[in-house]
Amino acid sequence: MFQPLPYNESDKMARAVLSSMTLDEKIAYIGGDRMFFIRPVPRLNLKEVYMTDATQGIHIRNNVSDIDLRYYQLEKSTAFPCLLLLAATWNPELSYKYAQAIGEECRAGGIGILLGPGMNIYRHSQCGRNFEYFGEDPFLVSRIVEQYVKGVQCTGTAATLKHFAANNTDYFRRKSNSVVDERTLHEIYVPAFKAGIDAGAEKEFKDSPGYGYIPEGESLYNGWNDEEEKNQPVYDINYKEGIVEGYQVEQ
Repeated sequence: MFQPLPYNESDKMARAVLSSMTLDEKIAYIGGDRMFFIRPVPRLNLKEVYMTDATQGIHIRNNVSDIDLRYYQLEKSTAFPCLLLLAATWNPELSYKYAQAIGEECRAGGIGILLGPGMNIYRHSQCGRNFEYFGEDPFLVSRIVEQYVKGVQCTGTAATLKHFAANNTDYFRRKSNSVVDERTLHEIYVPAFKAGIDAGAEKEFKDSPGYGYIPEGESLYNGWNDEEEKNQPVYDINYKEGIVEGYQVEQ
């Protein structure tokens, strides 16, 4: 079980551990382990970290090929109302309580990182994951998301903001392009992510390779084949503009 620590204390501890890691340990640690784990480092007393998909509750999986999750995951979890319904309440306080309840289930199941909330703007009515996002209004989404992050993380569970950015389809999502001009990107698609980070999720981010936004008027690219160009605009927004201070998780 992971005990929640104040940010300053946990940051100091993390830096001390990092300074003690060998290069091989650092490389192994950021590579992930199996499908839903961060590998342990026994020499430094770092336990493995179990992650779970989420947003409207903990996802119970029975179809993972490389590991039997029955030995890790809860036998059952609460199916909360979808996030569109949560956003439709216009109630940030309820969002906090909703997420806190999910975080408490994570604690009960030994889950260190919740792979949620999903929070892409409802731009395309045929996007198969709109039900797990917060709707189309960037201001409303931002206010609901920031309380969601605080609610989850008050339990000692890390929240993950996903899927950055302008991910408006799940069809060929690792090869699709979103053509967005920069003003629209910053006024519509980025505010909710910034709100979530400002609320405390600055150390966790989730991105899938092959999508991001393409500046209007520029050529499209294939996210699989051109590694240097892949998600470069997303990188610029995340790090050069200071939205993300920590790290980005890729599938």
